[in-house]
Amino acid sequence: MPAAIVALFVAMFALSTTAQAQERYDLMVAGVWVTSDNCDDLTVVDGVEGVAQYDPETKTLTLENATIRNSAEENGYASGVAFTNTMDGLTVNLVGNNTIISENSMGMFNFREKQLILTGGGSLKVSGAETATNDLFSCGILNRGSMVVKGCTVEATGGISGINHGNWEFDSCTVRVKGGGSANDEYAGSMGWLHSQPTFKNCILTAPAEGVWRDFTGDDGIYYALFGSDGKVFTDWITIAPITEVENYGFYVAGVQVTSENCNSLTDIPGVEGTVKYDHSSKTLTLENATIRNSAEENGYASGVAFTNTLDGLTVNLVGNNTFISEKSMGMFNFREKQLTLTGGGSLKVSGAETAANELFSCGILNRGSMVVKGCTVEATGGISGINHGNWEFDGCTVRVKGGGSANDEYAGSMGWLHSQPTFKDCGLISPKEGVWKDFTGDDGNYYSLFGSDGKVFADWITIAPIPEVENYGFSVAGVQVTSENFNSLTDIPGVEGTVKYDHDSKTLTLENATIRNTAEEDGNASGTALFSTLDGFVVNLVGSSTIISDKGMGLCNADSAHLTLMGSGTLKVNGSAAADGLHSCGIQNNGYLTVKDCVVEVAAGVNGICKGVWTFDNCIVRVKGGGSQSSEYAGSISSLWDKPTFNGCSIIAPEGTYLKDFMLDGGKEPCYSLFGSDGKVVTSKVVISTEVSGINTVPVGVSAGEQGIYNMHGMRMNGNFDQLPAGIYIVDGKKVVKK
Repeated sequence: MPAAIVALFVAMFALSTTAQAQERYDLMVAGVWVTSDNCDDLTVVDGVEGVAQYDPETKTLTLENATIRNSAEENGYASGVAFTNTMDGLTVNLVGNNTIISENSMGMFNFREKQLILTGGGSLKVSGAETATNDLFSCGILNRGSMVVKGCTVEATGGISGINHGNWEFDSCTVRVKGGGSANDEYAGSMGWLHSQPTFKNCILTAPAEGVWRDFTGDDGIYYALFGSDGKVFTDWITIAPITEVENYGFYVAGVQVTSENCNSLTDIPGVEGTVKYDHSSKTLTLENATIRNSAEENGYASGVAFTNTLDGLTVNLVGNNTFISEKSMGMFNFREKQLTLTGGGSLKVSGAETAANELFSCGILNRGSMVVKGCTVEATGGISGINHGNWEFDGCTVRVKGGGSANDEYAGSMGWLHSQPTFKDCGLISPKEGVWKDFTGDDGNYYSLFGSDGKVFADWITIAPIPEVENYGFSVAGVQVTSENFNSLTDIPGVEGTVKYDHDSKTLTLENATIRNTAEEDGNASGTALFSTLDGFVVNLVGSSTIISDKGMGLCNADSAHLTLMGSGTLKVNGSAAADGLHSCGIQNNGYLTVKDCVVEVAAGVNGICKGVWTFDNCIVRVKGGGSQSSEYAGSISSLWDKPTFNGCSIIAPEGTYLKDFMLDGGKEPCYSLFGSDGKVVTSKVVISTEVSGINTVPVGVSAGEQGIYNMHGMRMNGNFDQLPAGIYIVDGKKVVKK
């Protein structure tokens, strides 16, 4: 058909344009051009009767009780068309009752990219040929441009097509259209091959009630036709009528259209119970302890759906407990490109058919547009699909969804064929915990379904629930992050025993005869560390005897330049991995500032005892051992410290003859320090830091007995007066002196 029309258009342009004295106005009636000579009275043209006048100043053709008839044969160049327009902006003013008849061709033809307006208080009946040499010409109105029917009455009929092609706007008018269709063209009928869905202003399509606009692809683009309930282009009378007292509100309950006439009495509809009220000014439907049930058969056009929405911006306000039930179709259907919001403090249970003639209808909620579920509780179930298609936003709500899936559709299930991954605000997917959103390609684009751990679309209960605000407290025990949600039950964490309590106000973790053990593999992100902290100002208070053990990682790690203090009256034993080598085979790794105060700490690991960071030992007892590493000459009991430790009221008392040696790590800008022994190697035996004065008469290596000056226990000469030095043990003029 499109190819035939193109040929016709070319032929139209080729019509004789022989120069004549009169001006031609790009308009033909009964096969004759309207000109400056005949425009005042077109009844001079054979086949024109009544009053027919054209005003070129306003581009207006007035028909008053007029008839335009063309009985000529159609030669393929519009010779048999009763009314042909090639003028942009033509207005046809209808007065009284008017008729346009073509016996062998189209009744009316509007040219490509031309706008034609039918208006006035009168009527126009357009009849195309019942049969013609070409199916294209057996048409009431062929519109290749844009036509507006405003405030008048029009009837268009043709043997094959009623109205065909073009863009149409119907404004406050009454229109009847009929075309018988064609065995040669599945899209020809009463209204077919339109370039877009018609626009309706102050009028609606009243018949057929089940009519559906469907798009299809022609040779040169997308077209639209009105289909009937049999799935074929409609070929009976189509009626468009003005909206007067009754306004169609765009949604259906229990299969009945909600209108301005019935919106205040929706419980009169069979299948509707409880309180169901609609306020059109706010586009809000309120359900209060309501039930909407549809037990009708499904005809393929939502006849069996409990709730159908075609209104953009509809809000359903839920009060109390509400239910949608469809026995033989979808529980709920939201139309293409429409937004629907479910909200309120109540709940809604949506049940679609367990089985249906078409699996698509065995669905809880089919959403072709966008749906928002906000602050309410919704449950949706269907035999095949729970929720299907569309875009979804879940906002502070509780939702449960289940669909059983299908052997015929690997992507159908509880949540399948969605147009995008759902958006979650103040809520999240609680179960399945292992659920994964996967995308796949359908016939017309990408879709998403929720898959389970078995690699198939999930077909059991999905739960979405509000997520309380959980504060991350900045440290983990036994590999589990401590938060505002679990800090009062830390002994529930596998690997944690004894008394383990955290007070966030003081940032204090109390260990009382406690054990923290982590047996997990180390992934490089402290997964295997027993106690890991990024919390600045963190305090570990020791009561009794406690133990921190990591089987495959660091015992304790202080990260991100944070300050950590170990203190209290108790003792702490920290064991890192005993592996012979490896960065994570460390008792305590300090990447910030660590103070050991007034307590007893024992540290051991396969490679490093304590390493990195800045250390302060304050009136404490520390025993530390690291076995060293063949790959690093600086790894050992005390290694790679960022600065020399500060000792207050305590010092290194064993082994004797140790000293801190500085070195540069690869890429480092500041020296690091490891504890070396008298043999010139990193100490890998037990190092003891204590408040006790051991070997008081023993002078450190490198300091001669009786040598004048002040030295620390590492043999470093100290500047200044003795009174100005911090507490500790010093060699003053060759003798050990304890300063408190």
